[in-house]
Amino acid sequence: MAYLRAEDLDISFLDDNLSEPFKENKKIMVYYKVLVVDDEKDVHTITDMALEGLDFGNFGLELLHAYSEQEAKQILLQHDDIAVILLDVVMETERSGIEVVSFIRDELKNYDIQIILRTGQPGAAPEEEVIRNYEINDYKTKTELTVEKLYTTIFSAIRNYRNLIAIKNQKIGLEMVLNASKDLFKYRSLQDFLKGILVQFNNLITNTTHSMLINEAYSKEKKGFVIADKGNRLIVFAATGEYEKFIGNEVNMISDIDSEVLELINNHYDEDFVKVTEEYLLAFHKGIMNNRNYFYIHHNNTEFDLDLVKVFLSNVLTALDNLVANKIHIMNQKNLIFALGEIVEKRDLNTSKHTKRVSKIAAEIAKWAKLPNEMIKSIELSTSLHDIGKIAVSDSILNKEGKLTPEEFEIIKKHTEINLELFSVLDQDLRAIAYNISRHHHEKWNGEGYPDRLKGEEIPIEARIVAIADVLDALTHKRPYKKAWSFKDAIDYLKQQKGIQFDPVLIDYVIKNKDKIREILSRYNEGD
Repeated sequence: MAYLRAEDLDISFLDDNLSEPFKENKKIMVYYKVLVVDDEKDVHTITDMALEGLDFGNFGLELLHAYSEQEAKQILLQHDDIAVILLDVVMETERSGIEVVSFIRDELKNYDIQIILRTGQPGAAPEEEVIRNYEINDYKTKTELTVEKLYTTIFSAIRNYRNLIAIKNQKIGLEMVLNASKDLFKYRSLQDFLKGILVQFNNLITNTTHSMLINEAYSKEKKGFVIADKGNRLIVFAATGEYEKFIGNEVNMISDIDSEVLELINNHYDEDFVKVTEEYLLAFHKGIMNNRNYFYIHHNNTEFDLDLVKVFLSNVLTALDNLVANKIHIMNQKNLIFALGEIVEKRDLNTSKHTKRVSKIAAEIAKWAKLPNEMIKSIELSTSLHDIGKIAVSDSILNKEGKLTPEEFEIIKKHTEINLELFSVLDQDLRAIAYNISRHHHEKWNGEGYPDRLKGEEIPIEARIVAIADVLDALTHKRPYKKAWSFKDAIDYLKQQKGIQFDPVLIDYVIKNKDKIREILSRYNEGD
């Protein structure tokens, strides 16, 4: 299939302030196939001579020849990228040419090829009838096709074919861009997202085998979090092909990259740009945190559609900025949740590291229950707020030594009856999980818990999970009103309350994996 030349593409989005090498493109001669179908050899010879002497400027012609209806059909089956067919009407039969037209349009479903009927016997296939009943593009008598007319007819037909192919390629390309962009949103980590960009880039730029994305270093751990870093280090975050060995290295340590590319990368820019040469594409993007991002694609294909690359870049860079903003938002939410959890824990002098242990145990139970990964993360995070309502409980009750009176216990119970608005600063999914945990982690499987006396699976699963983790940790640690239980006694209690206070399926998971629970309790003990 023929492609537009690279120089025909609109690259006006390139920064006008950049030097001319930023706009380099190799000039390409594109050859379009023209099929000549006629049962007279002299017609083929004359057509060859006439077209050979004509100058078509920025494209050339490759002539194919068929001398019968069957030969024409065979060549059409072998070549799906024929641009123009000069088709005689009368060959084996008076309708041979018409049969070829029907074969092209009805059987091959090819509506791109430009069909030019030329006949020496116009009476056999009247122009008006043929134009009306068959999808042809032009109709000429052989005496009418002078050299000048042949040039005009072929040139016009090639232009029409080229435009059709360009539209089709743009449609296919845009679908690729949309699919590529859509696929990127499945990635949760920045590292996977960046690798996904490279994979999709390679799909867009055919024959591309090696690519590299260079991103500013945002953290000492290089985990891919997009957070501001005042340093001036550029690190390879993701790569494909031969560049994979450089992941994690500073760009200046890479000897394989052309010195011109290194110089461009090490300069500072205020505006995005794309540079295209015969060997590589280098795109620069300044992110929302003023972070610098470079996309380097080493290629050997000079016919890729730069317009599609532009659209793809626009999509993925917007997605990248959104991912950065979302990571920052999530990080801020985590910091807020941890801060609130610490405030509650510091007020309750009896629960040092209780929140952390309950969070870790709850996350493990959620894994054993095979909940989605994102929900597991949300449960672990939200569990930090399971006792947030205790902020409203007085210190005298919260830290009372000895058993609570019935009235005091009723006050303590009120810590679950908190308003959903308290979690309004959190994302919707996280807000719902945090609310369910904080309100319902004292509900019981048999419906005798509080505050809403929910029963069985009416209790949100995140609350059922935290209920087990909360009680298990409370039993195994000292409180003013009781001594710490042994781990064995605590597990025995869970067994006794299976199907009464706790979800029986979840209790089975805990019993089966009790050694992991014991390890968590030990790791986050009070003395650490």
